[in-house]
Amino acid sequence: MIRSEDYKRELVIIFFTHLRMIIAITLMVLVGAALIGFFWPKTYSATGSVLVKTKKPDSIPEAMELTFPKFTDVTKEDLHSEIQLLLSADVIGKTITYLEDNKLVFIGKDKSDSASLTPEQRNEIFTKKIYTVKNHLEATPLPASNVIGVTYVGKNPDKSVILLDTLLEQYMTYRSEIFSPGEEEGFFTDQAKGFKDSLDAKEEELLNLIREKRATDPQKEITNNLLLKGDLERTLNQLKSSTIDKKASIEYLEKTLASPDIEYFSFIENNLSLNNFGVALQKVYGDWRDTLRVYRPNSENARELRGEVNDLSRALKSEVEAYKDNQVSQYKAMLRNIADIEGRLETVDEKNVNLQELDFYVQRLTREVNFLKVSYETFEKRKEQARMNRDMGSMTKYRYVSIVNRAFPSNGPIFPQSGKIIPFGLLVGFILGCGIAFTLEHFDHTFKKPRDVEVYGGVPVIFCISQLK
Repeated sequence: MIRSEDYKRELVIIFFTHLRMIIAITLMVLVGAALIGFFWPKTYSATGSVLVKTKKPDSIPEAMELTFPKFTDVTKEDLHSEIQLLLSADVIGKTITYLEDNKLVFIGKDKSDSASLTPEQRNEIFTKKIYTVKNHLEATPLPASNVIGVTYVGKNPDKSVILLDTLLEQYMTYRSEIFSPGEEEGFFTDQAKGFKDSLDAKEEELLNLIREKRATDPQKEITNNLLLKGDLERTLNQLKSSTIDKKASIEYLEKTLASPDIEYFSFIENNLSLNNFGVALQKVYGDWRDTLRVYRPNSENARELRGEVNDLSRALKSEVEAYKDNQVSQYKAMLRNIADIEGRLETVDEKNVNLQELDFYVQRLTREVNFLKVSYETFEKRKEQARMNRDMGSMTKYRYVSIVNRAFPSNGPIFPQSGKIIPFGLLVGFILGCGIAFTLEHFDHTFKKPRDVEVYGGVPVIFCISQLK
């Protein structure tokens, strides 16, 4: 029966079979690590950090309403936006220019005068310097904070510190220029002046309208006209009612006067003369009726009384006729008054319409004046704010972002560190040697043990001879 393989024994056999190769590879990697650790050019780093305290409040010039600034919390997107600004080509370019103009640090090997170069060549060299610095820069947000850590890796620790420190200062200045640009004050000044000119023109138009129409308060005049219209309408209704009564009274008088019978006109009120006339006629007529009870109608006494009755009746009708003419005159006067009141009502309505149009126009001009006034005041305040930001200068750039840690060098070189790279090289060399040994063993299909002959060849093994060297 074939026994199962002893894997631990197999591994030990493979290890000792290729022991020399494993030791050689380990020593080679170890020597390489030692050479790197002791002779490789040392690289240093400078580290700094920036605190993003809060977002700058939005201040939109087109928003005319006066609002208090609202400060919101900083998000991850805001931190990444600050990182993009920090690592932008403009900030790095300003940093390089400042360092080289002040002869603090020169990027690359070119320290000679570039006056002999063409502008295209200078731009190309400057672009390469920007990418050189950017490739050695790294900025990452620190966990659970609003702090951005910035690291610059270079060959010289002092120059790395100077470069990173200058970069942070240029970033703060550049950020201040972006959020409070110098052109901001001029823009707000021009806008304020434009709104002031428009405001003056609208106010002058409103004043001319008031002078021309003499309407200090159109709404008040409309109210007064409506009260007057109400009084006129009540008077008109009374006149129309009185006119109807007057016309009916005149028609009745005409009908009564046309009657051949004797009429006393006792229905006429408030006329003492006619009432007395009617009473006298009634008394004479009564006497005549009493006389007829005693005398014949053709008797002298009866004829005299009858003549007196007729005379009094004619005289009374003549007086009533004059009274009727007076009532007709009053009726016509009432009709003229009605026509006059109706005309006045039309005039009041027409005046109210004109006043409504005037009031609408005045209100529109007033709204425009108020809007222009608020706009002018808003841009004036924004202009003052921009001026204050410009005057405050460097103080404002630390308002929303601050440098927490200035650039400071690393504690020795960050690469190579011999205390770490030599043990690491020893470990890597040993693992690499073992890996190569086991790989070679895996692809070697020759018989290595007597048992392989029995397993794969199917023949018994009598004896074996060790390899002689």
